[in-house]
Amino acid sequence: MLRYVVGGGDNTQDVAAPGAFLSLLPKDGTTLSAGQIAEFAWSENPQAKLYRLEIEDDAGKLIHYAVLKAAVRMYRAPSWLKDKAGESNARWRVIALDQSGKVVGGTALRSFQFV
Repeated sequence: MLRYVVGGGDNTQDVAAPGAFLSLLPKDGTTLSAGQIAEFAWSENPQAKLYRLEIEDDAGKLIHYAVLKAAVRMYRAPSWLKDKAGESNARWRVIALDQSGKVVGGTALRSFQFV
């Protein structure tokens, strides 16, 4: 007999449809506490050789970025990001790049905030 339980609460995760390139964590509108380190995760883009994670303030000014190998799909932000972002909304996205640095995909902007 096969049994499964579906629980309540907000423990759901975004799952990328086959071929979709999505930002996964933090979810859009997430609020991070003062001592919490921001961790970012995204789905795979099969054409990517590199990913560029971009974090901008609410005015659209780039405040941090990281370039990561295609095998890496998670990034833990430096502890000073909270100081740079302040308590206003920040946004993030991931850009997929091919071996020559050409953009081959990008995720939608998602917002988050430190308190």
